[in-house]
Amino acid sequence: MTRKTEANRPDRSFRRLTVTRPGEVVEMDSTVLDVMVRMPDGSIRRPELTYAVDVATWSILGTLVMPKTSRGTDLGATVLGLSLLRPQDRPGWKNVTASLEDIFGTTGEWRDQLEAAAVALPRIVPESITVDRGKNFTSVAFAAACRAMEISQVFANPRTPTDKPHVESGFRSIRLGFVQFLAGYTGGSLNKRGVNLESSAVWTLAELRALLEFWVLSEWQNTPQSGLRMSSAPQQLLTPNQMFAALGGSEPVAQTGGLEFEQYLGLLPIVWRTVQPYGVNVHGFTYDSERVHPYRGQRSGLSGEANGRWEIRVDVTCPDRVWFRDHRSCEWLELSRVTPLAARPVLGVAETAVPAVPTRAFDLVRAIHEVQSTRIAAKPQCVNDKSEPFESSVVPLRLLPREEPLETDQAEHRAAQASARRLRVLE
Repeated sequence: MTRKTEANRPDRSFRRLTVTRPGEVVEMDSTVLDVMVRMPDGSIRRPELTYAVDVATWSILGTLVMPKTSRGTDLGATVLGLSLLRPQDRPGWKNVTASLEDIFGTTGEWRDQLEAAAVALPRIVPESITVDRGKNFTSVAFAAACRAMEISQVFANPRTPTDKPHVESGFRSIRLGFVQFLAGYTGGSLNKRGVNLESSAVWTLAELRALLEFWVLSEWQNTPQSGLRMSSAPQQLLTPNQMFAALGGSEPVAQTGGLEFEQYLGLLPIVWRTVQPYGVNVHGFTYDSERVHPYRGQRSGLSGEANGRWEIRVDVTCPDRVWFRDHRSCEWLELSRVTPLAARPVLGVAETAVPAVPTRAFDLVRAIHEVQSTRIAAKPQCVNDKSEPFESSVVPLRLLPREEPLETDQAEHRAAQASARRLRVLE
C-alpha cells in the first residue's frame, strides 16, 4: 500500500456489499497493462485493458485490449456489448481462434479446452454497472448503450477506488496470474523493471487479446477464489463458474439472457462514410460487398453530423469486417475487408448444484513460455560492446544520382541574380 492509496482511504468503517444474484452489480474499469507488445502501427508500447466483472460470481464478462489513445471514448459500450454475447457469437471470435492457431498450432488439446470453456461461461445481464468518471464511461455512446439495455449506470466517487473494489483487485489478479508470465513484462513498479524491455516484446496486440481471452475462459473461470464460498460449506472455495451454478441452485438464473446480434451492432462505435465505387474507406482500409452496390454514389439524406453520409459500425475486435446500416429499411449489411488480414454459496445453496472443476490437460502458462522462448531465441541480438559491433541485416537503400541543372538554366539564374542586385542599388 502506497501513501497515495492510504490517503485516498475513506475515514469511515468499511462494510461488505451484499449481492444475492448474478448481474445485480457489475463493475467496469480500465488500466494500462504491465507488458510491452507490438502495436498495429509497428510501435512497442503498453496496451490498455478494459473489462467488466460480476460482483456476485466474480465472473469476467468481457475484456478489451486496445492501444492507449485519446480516441477510446466508445470502448465502454463495446465491452458492454461483448459482455452480453456468448464468446462464440462475438464477431472477433474467429480472430481469437486464428491467433491461437498461429501460436499453438491448428490441432491439440488447447482447442477442445477453449471450446468447452467458452460454452461454460455464464451469460449474465447486468442490472447496474459501477464505473468511474473516465472518458470510456462518460461518453454519449456508453450512456446510450446502458439506456438501451435498461442498465443503471452508477458513478463511483472521484479518486475513490474502494467504490469498485472487485474490478480494482481483479487488475492485480490478472497481472499475477497472467501478465507476469509474458515476455516484455514491465513489473508492478519502476524498481522491478528491467532494461531494454522493447527487445523482449514478442507478442502482438491481436495475440495478447487471444491469450487473455483464453486465460479468462479456461483459467480464471475455473480457479477457486477466496471470496466465493457457500454458507453450507464455508471452508470450500468456489470458482466463478461454480458460484454461478450455486446461485442458480438457490434461485433460478436464466442463462438465455443477453442480446441479439443486431442489438450488439447498435452498441458499436459509429462512423459516417460515403459509398464509393470501390467500397467504403474506414481508418485507411477498404471494405466492400456486392449487396452495397445500390448505395454507391448515393446520399443517405441524413443531416447533422451525417451530412448525407451512411452509418457504419466498427468492432475493434474484428478488423476484417464492418457493418453498413440502411436507416430507411433498418437493414444491416456486412462489408468484408478487401485485403484480408494475415493470420498470425449463498442462502443455504444445495451443494449438488455445484459442478466439479473440469480437468485441464492443456497447461496454458507452460505453452506460452515455450512459444515465447522460441521467438526470443530466433530474434537477432543487438550487442552494445564496441569490440563486437552490431551488423544490421537491413539492406541500405541505393541513392539515386542527383540531377545537375543544365548550363543554360545556370546562366539564366546568374543573370537574374545580377539584375536583382542592380535594382537594389538603384533604390
